[in-house]
Amino acid sequence: MPRHIHLKIASILLLMSICIPTSAQRQEKVHGKYSYTIGENEQITLFEVKQNCIRHARNEAIKEKFPELISASTNMTDASINGKVIENFVEEVTISSRAEWISDTRQPSVTASYENGNLTFTAEVWGEAREIKQSHPDFEWKILCGGTTDSHESNVFRQGSHIYIKFRSPADGYLAIYILDSTSESASCLLPYRSNGTGYHKVKAGEQYVFFDGNTDPEARTGYIMTTKADTEMDNVVLIYSPNQFTKCNDITGDHKHPNSLSTNDFEKWLRKLRIKDKDVVVDRSRWITIVKN
Repeated sequence: MPRHIHLKIASILLLMSICIPTSAQRQEKVHGKYSYTIGENEQITLFEVKQNCIRHARNEAIKEKFPELISASTNMTDASINGKVIENFVEEVTISSRAEWISDTRQPSVTASYENGNLTFTAEVWGEAREIKQSHPDFEWKILCGGTTDSHESNVFRQGSHIYIKFRSPADGYLAIYILDSTSESASCLLPYRSNGTGYHKVKAGEQYVFFDGNTDPEARTGYIMTTKADTEMDNVVLIYSPNQFTKCNDITGDHKHPNSLSTNDFEKWLRKLRIKDKDVVVDRSRWITIVKN
């Protein structure tokens, strides 16, 4: 169970759809490799190297079956806290219009070799990718640190800082938010709230939400405080949205200081089943945060 999130007690249209006949989405088993050589003066953690290699390997795997319109975005962390410079990056591969990575069919493999004074990491991946037949809703979301206004948007958190998520969608739908802990290989469910017995969270078109803040979100009974046992920790914030109702994964109830959670492996299995069942679901894994121990 992740220990880097603490809970803090705070004060307290029916979706219309038109069925249009479409051709089936092509889904393929894919396999790819990618190698990355660390530069002589490059400062990068082992975790970052592995994640970047895996993402690029998935990119290469998809290109073999779906050769069009694959892009990559880089999430940078460049900040100074208490005089300490924090520099991290994670590159996230995005399939913009032709295909998307659905799931791993085997665990990714990452190996290292040392030749001619250079350290090279090679990732090999196996999985399933699916053709994208229609554009996804253009929703907006931001990660806020220590406050609920746009001026608090940040991907760097001091230990003890509150996290908030600002969200708006152009259409009615359902939302879940998870944070994947890189140190304990666990996934914590931030939304739906633990007090929500339905297992799903509904959002309305055009409405501005600031989640985890009891002053603006009437359903929020808890606030989330970020902590870490390491000097620095990088975690992945995953947002899942669909116009169709879906129920969160079957997780383990946390104590009064921790949210519900499950292993990352079980989370990925649940997510794979959801994506196979729901062709409209959108999974945004592009946001990473760095937690800095004071």
